[in-house]
Amino acid sequence: NERTNERTNERTNTLRRSRMDSSAKALEKDCTLLINHELSDLPGVEQLRKQLESKDEFTKIEALKSIIYNVLNGVDMSKVLMHVIKYSLHTENHMIKKLLLLFWEVIEKNNPDGSLKHEMILVCNAMKNNLEHPNEFIRGATLRFLCNMKEHDILESLIPAITKNLEHRHSYVRKNAVLAVFTVFEAFPSLIPDAPELIEKFLYSETNAAAKRNAFLMLNHCDQERAVGYLGSVKEQLSGSGEAFQLVALELMRKVCRTNPIIKGQYIRSIFNLTKSSSNAVAYEAANTLVSLSAAPTALRAAIGAYTQLLAAESDNNVKIIILNRLISLKRRHEKIMQDALMDILRTLSSPNIDIRRKTLELALDLVTARSVDGVVQLLKKEMMRTERVENNRNEPYRKLLVDALHKCAVKFPEVVGSVAEMLLNYLGDDNAAAALDVIYFVREIVSEYPNMRDDILTKLMESFDEIRSAEVYMVAMWIMGEYAVEPAVLDYALSTLKASVGELPLLPPLTAEEKEAQLEEQKEKQAADLSSTQHQQPQQPNGTATSKVLADGTYASQSASQAVDTATRAAAAQDKRNTLRTLLIEGNYFLGSSLASTLTKLLLRFSSLVGYDSADSNREAAQGMLLMTSILRLGKNRRAKKPIDPDSYDRIMLCIRTLMQPKALARVFLGKCRQQYSQMLKQQREQEASSSASSSRGSASLSSSLSSSSDKKKKKHRRVSTNAVFGDVEDDDESDEKRPTTVKHAETLEVIREADDLITIRQLRGGNADNEFDDDDEADLTRAVGTRVKVEDFAARLNRVYQLTGFGDPVYAEAYVNVLDYDIVMEIMVVNQTDEVLRNLQVELSTSRDLRIVERPQVYNVAPRGVQKITANIKVSSTEASVIFGNITYDSASGQDKTIVVLSSIHMDIIDYINPAYCTDDKFRSMWAEFEWENPIAVNTDISTVKEYLDHVLKITNMQCLTPDAALSGSCGFLAANLYAKSIFGEDALLNLSVERLATGRVGGFIRIRSKSQGIALSLGDKIKAAQRGN
Repeated sequence: NERTNERTNERTNTLRRSRMDSSAKALEKDCTLLINHELSDLPGVEQLRKQLESKDEFTKIEALKSIIYNVLNGVDMSKVLMHVIKYSLHTENHMIKKLLLLFWEVIEKNNPDGSLKHEMILVCNAMKNNLEHPNEFIRGATLRFLCNMKEHDILESLIPAITKNLEHRHSYVRKNAVLAVFTVFEAFPSLIPDAPELIEKFLYSETNAAAKRNAFLMLNHCDQERAVGYLGSVKEQLSGSGEAFQLVALELMRKVCRTNPIIKGQYIRSIFNLTKSSSNAVAYEAANTLVSLSAAPTALRAAIGAYTQLLAAESDNNVKIIILNRLISLKRRHEKIMQDALMDILRTLSSPNIDIRRKTLELALDLVTARSVDGVVQLLKKEMMRTERVENNRNEPYRKLLVDALHKCAVKFPEVVGSVAEMLLNYLGDDNAAAALDVIYFVREIVSEYPNMRDDILTKLMESFDEIRSAEVYMVAMWIMGEYAVEPAVLDYALSTLKASVGELPLLPPLTAEEKEAQLEEQKEKQAADLSSTQHQQPQQPNGTATSKVLADGTYASQSASQAVDTATRAAAAQDKRNTLRTLLIEGNYFLGSSLASTLTKLLLRFSSLVGYDSADSNREAAQGMLLMTSILRLGKNRRAKKPIDPDSYDRIMLCIRTLMQPKALARVFLGKCRQQYSQMLKQQREQEASSSASSSRGSASLSSSLSSSSDKKKKKHRRVSTNAVFGDVEDDDESDEKRPTTVKHAETLEVIREADDLITIRQLRGGNADNEFDDDDEADLTRAVGTRVKVEDFAARLNRVYQLTGFGDPVYAEAYVNVLDYDIVMEIMVVNQTDEVLRNLQVELSTSRDLRIVERPQVYNVAPRGVQKITANIKVSSTEASVIFGNITYDSASGQDKTIVVLSSIHMDIIDYINPAYCTDDKFRSMWAEFEWENPIAVNTDISTVKEYLDHVLKITNMQCLTPDAALSGSCGFLAANLYAKSIFGEDALLNLSVERLATGRVGGFIRIRSKSQGIALSLGDKIKAAQRGN
């Protein structure tokens, strides 16, 4: 009994495995139809048979749908095949006929030995009748179905009926007949050996645009010589053909001209005409074809004109972004020609999409020249004024982009600095604090760079000083006034502006309700006492004690005490509201107060150096300045203040007061060191921006050889030199500013476009590893997309990507080389048969976790004894997230009944493969930090003893870029705070804030905070840091 049970269980397991294998094989077949449907609510085979036998056509339709769902989900429905043929094949219902075509498409049509099932003979007869049906819909639908048929025996009997439909009266039948001939000839050329000749005759006699397009498409792929002959006969009338035909014609022109460049001139005029087509798709493809075939200025101008026309005419934002990216890539080679189309490109700013506006401004700023800068600045000014007229918060980011663009134009072209600065100073009081801050930063840079404009800009700044609304803008504006107000007239104006903005002293916090009541009572008592001492009696007013008051016209009026108090209170409130600086100080912004004290100290020290340190004027101004600083201190110590003053601000204000009491001792520190530090910071910032732009330009290019990489280094060096030449070296004192010439050369005259030793690429002689940026060959695009292009890689780097999957003692040894190609992972698996037997039906079964998806499953192989088999698997990556690849190897046992399984070791994909260091401004980093919602805090746990060494270690393991300047990280301080930034290949931003200090134990402690827009990159980056942060 036990043996019988074992045999029964073995047979059951074998049957179950065979069913699973058959179901898996059904699912692995080529699929031309995919419909998602759950199997749980589908009827069984017997119920489907009864529904097919029903005379109700609606019931048959539901039964056929259920059968198709079952087949698509891998269920064997061969048992209902004869019922479908018997009860549904001869109906005239169009819906049933359509469902039958879908059923024939998905059902298994062959026996296990590969021969055609006998039932399909009846199906062939039904299809032949459909091809001769009087209804054109039945004919066309059947022809369309035959395009997906890959069975030789079925198609062989239908060839005469298919070719006969090429002469049908209805265009719907003819165009589908051409497609059927096309697919049959591609799959089985022997069935229709004269297909190109038939289609060529059909093409010359056809009048329908869709049918002509299909016929021409077939000749393009199957007989290019006939297609070229027909194109030559109709190229003069090509502009009047349909859109679909024109697109196929452009594809043929590209192929022919690459094969034989000599005949390129025959098609250039036709391509020129197609760039002016009313169809946006045709115009875009024609422009791409022109760029890929010709580098002549005339052709490039026509292509660029087509691109700009599409930017203005196309309403789809995605299409606009694609065209802008195309123009950006075109700019790298033909910048001089694109400069003529700059104003046309700027018309894209009319789009409301902020991403399109940002990309347009970035492209325009790279193309602007001394000849076009005036027009660009005027257009940007108009855009700024247009954003003022529209009351919409969504315009604030756009206004910030415009401010940045004007800033860059002014830095690059000094002749427009004056007009730009005067215009931007009107936006110091912008409600968008970030835009106003950009304006004041620009003013600070211009004042530092151009001494001849310093006084005019400072005067305009002080005129707009009361319009400022942001404390940060106030601090930068006061720093500019304190550093660069040197001339006596400007110095006096700066002192009077600051005093007027602060208002009357002392600075007192607002009164509470009880204090207002007490003040009212005191005022009443005082006025009552004054009235009792006078001889004239005044009648008592109902609202309080009244007094006589002389009006402006000489008449008398009475005023009560309560009215006087209310009037005084309202006047003080109005003054506080009018003076934003005073309001910010009273509300408790003591850091702003310390900045005000520092600015006053600089101005008063410079004033004392002009009039003499011991003069009466110097002492008077110093006393007024110290009185203002003391008022700030008393405000911070007042018990009624909104918040008390912090110790740092208190010490800084006290230092300013002591400096004014002994001005000669610390005058050099206040008047010289600040400007020197700012000059160093500005110079370092520009070098960092130049280096980051150079690295990004190299990163945007695809593969490069060793010659081109060395050329990139030279370009980077020359680009940095040209940037320093444009901006000039920032000096430390005023004398050097005056000695430096104010006229500088433009970047366009110093930028190195081509190096003398650059590699000359000849397209006809390039190898498979060469990169053609504008090669529009579809096959080449496909090759680049799947990552099969040859890539030169160091052997040691390749070894680092080799993973051992099985042990040396296993019957099958396997190892994999994992190559990450941006959006794809290509696994090259080497399988070694370590046995003396043939391993039959060996297959590598892989699975993935998270956002990895297997695109193509590895095939089944038979591996000889001691043989080696290489297997390739493609995996699609959809997000920046650490993932795992795992699986096993299966092969048949010696008996052929059981499967042997070898479990593979897991491969953990590193997030570092998906992220690259990137640069962004501090403002952008802060805005993204406030916007992103996913945060991953990590406690520091390391054996590293210095904070700088730990920062370097984190930079190494995360592949991020440190945004904090090196000057802020230098020194031997015991604590450190730094911002790190990286960008993934999918465009995701990764932000990291590092705050560490050296503990008493000698180790580094603190926290790391990671923020991103998506959860995956924050968690994966945190896991990477936790695993490798110890540094040992």
